[in-house]
Amino acid sequence: MVYWRRIAVLVVVTLIAWLIALNTGRRLPLQFAYVLTSLLVAAFVIAWSGVRGLAFTRVTPVRHTQVGHILEEHLSITNRWWLPKLWIEVMDFSTFPGHRVSHVVPTLRGGRTYRWHVRTLATRRGVFRLGPMRVASGDPFGLFLFRRDLPHHTSVVVFPYVAPLPYFPLPEGRLTGGEVAHRRTHQVTTNVAGVREYMPGDSLNRIHWRTTARVRRLMSKEFELDPLADVWLVLDMHRDVYGGVERNTEDVVPVLMVNRKDIMLPPHGAEYAVSVTATLGNHMLRHDRALGLVCHAQQRWIIPSDRGERQRDRLLETLALVEPEGRLPLSHVLLIELPLFGRHSTLVVVTGDWTAHWVPPLIELKRRGVVPIVILIDNSTFADLPTPDVAISHLARHNVHTFVVHKGDSLTRALSHPVVKGLVG
Repeated sequence: MVYWRRIAVLVVVTLIAWLIALNTGRRLPLQFAYVLTSLLVAAFVIAWSGVRGLAFTRVTPVRHTQVGHILEEHLSITNRWWLPKLWIEVMDFSTFPGHRVSHVVPTLRGGRTYRWHVRTLATRRGVFRLGPMRVASGDPFGLFLFRRDLPHHTSVVVFPYVAPLPYFPLPEGRLTGGEVAHRRTHQVTTNVAGVREYMPGDSLNRIHWRTTARVRRLMSKEFELDPLADVWLVLDMHRDVYGGVERNTEDVVPVLMVNRKDIMLPPHGAEYAVSVTATLGNHMLRHDRALGLVCHAQQRWIIPSDRGERQRDRLLETLALVEPEGRLPLSHVLLIELPLFGRHSTLVVVTGDWTAHWVPPLIELKRRGVVPIVILIDNSTFADLPTPDVAISHLARHNVHTFVVHKGDSLTRALSHPVVKGLVG
C-alpha cells in the first residue's frame, strides 16, 4: 500500500535524524527529530481514534418491498468521544441493486451525531443482504489509515412486479350439487360450519345469538369456504425454456418508471413469467378466489389453495425466490400434479415453452372438467428462440383461452387481449 511506503520513508528519516542528533549533539537535528517523532505519534493517534468510540445505527422500516417500489433506510453515526473525528468513510457491502449507502462523513465533533437517508428504487426481485459495513478514518497527513468492520447485517425480500389488472376472465367454477370444501375459514361466508365460544377480536356479526341465549355465554359462528372451485397457477420454470439477459449479470437493464404507470422489466423471459404469475395471483386473491401455486424450479414449490392477504404474501414471497432452474418439463409437471386439480377448477398455465408437448396433458385435464387458461411468453422476442405459433395453433384447435406476452409489453394490456378466445366464465 502507498501509505505504508510513506510511513516507512518517514520512519527511516526520523531514525536518521535521531542518529545525527545523538552523534553530533547539535540543536537543529535534535529539533528535527522531535518534530518528525511528534508527527508520527500525532498522526497515529488521530487515525486510530477516528474509528473508535463510534455508535452506528441503521434503521430499515420494512423488511420486504416490491419491484417498482422504494426501499428507504435511515442511518446515523455518533461520536461518543470528546475527541473530534476529522473524517469517516462508511463503506457498505449490501447486495441490494443500486443501493448506495456508502458515505463520507465530514468532521464530527465529540458527542455529535451525523444522519443521512438513502432511498433506492427496487429493480430486481429476490432476497438481498443489507450490510455488513466498514468504517475507515485516517490522519490529515495521509500517513495512517485504520478500518473497523461492522459485521451486523439484515436481509430484505423484494417481491416481483405486480401490474394493475382491472379485468381477467375467470369462470365461476361453482361445484355441482352444492358441494363445499369442508375447510374452516376466518372469513365470513354464506356457509356456517358450526359455533364455538367467543374469542376476543371476533366481530359482532359472527355471534350466534340463539345459541348464546341458550348456553348463556357468547358463541361465535364458524364458516366454510364458498362453493367456488379453486384457481391454480402453474408457473413453468424449466431451465431450457426461457431466454434473454440473465438477471445476475451487470448489464441487466434496470427497472425504469415509464409515465409512472408501466414498468420496464429485465429483458429475460423468466422475469416476465414471474411477474405475470404475481399479477394474476394478486388479481384473483383480491376478488376473493381460492388460489394455489404449482412451480417446479430449484425445488418443488406447492402452495395449497387459500384466500386472503396472508396467501398473497406467501405467493409473492415464493415468486421472489424461484429461478428458471427446473429439471422437469411442463408436460411432466402437469401429469405429476394432476391430483391437485379438482373438477371445475381453473388452471392458469404460465409458460414460455414454444413446443406443443405439454398441450395433450392440458387437454386431458380439460376433458376431466378443468378449465384451462394459458399465458405464453414469446421467447423469440428475448433471444434467438422459436416463436410459440405451434403451441398457439394447438390451443386454438381445442378452444383454450390464450394470451401472449412479448418483450416490452405492458402486462396490463397483454393480459386484457387474448389471442385465442376460449370458453371461460
